Amino acid sequence: GLKAIIYFEVATTIALFIGLAMVNIFQPGAGLSAPVGADTSQLQALAANQQKGWDIFLHLFPTSVIDSMAKGDILQMVVFATFFGIALAAIGQKGQPVIDVLDAVAHTMFKFTGYVMLFAPISVMAAIAATVGARGLPILLTLSKLILTMYLGLAIFVLIVFVGVALLIRVPIVPFMRAVREPVLIAFTTASSEAALPK
Repeated sequence: GLKAIIYFEVATTIALFIGLAMVNIFQPGAGLSAPVGADTSQLQALAANQQKGWDIFLHLFPTSVIDSMAKGDILQMVVFATFFGIALAAIGQKGQPVIDVLDAVAHTMFKFTGYVMLFAPISVMAAIAATVGARGLPILLTLSKLILTMYLGLAIFVLIVFVGVALLIRVPIVPFMRAVREPVLIAFTTASSEAALPK
């Protein structure tokens, strides 16, 4: 409902501020530069096409959801999904067949993600090998700094949002952590919430 939307917006805003603070304080990408002669045309085009506030607002609403999916425009798909969900809830029982289909699609995609995850270690090793081969071993120090900064930011986010919300709604933190410990560990170690879902 409305409370969930407010929580999502507030938590997202806090996450953005934490991310900006971490990047400006630790500067994890400092010292990492593009190779001499590298093609920077895409970066220049991205910088030239920075959107203003009103353009970002207009960009929220897709002209075609299929086009948004093809381009991978997550924000437009989220807006579409939100309005679609509201409309689906508004029609009540008539929307149940659509809900059943979407539920089946969601389970199919979770299973598909599971198949992809089986090959993820191979692709990660290949990506690391290619990166080290092109940039040398010192690149691992820069990437390690990036990863540590990310985990520190996540820890701060959990302390602020999770603990804050738990105190606000009076959820006993220790019993709750015991109850969710196993799925959290599975999701963290596999980097996927799909693996933590009950089978």
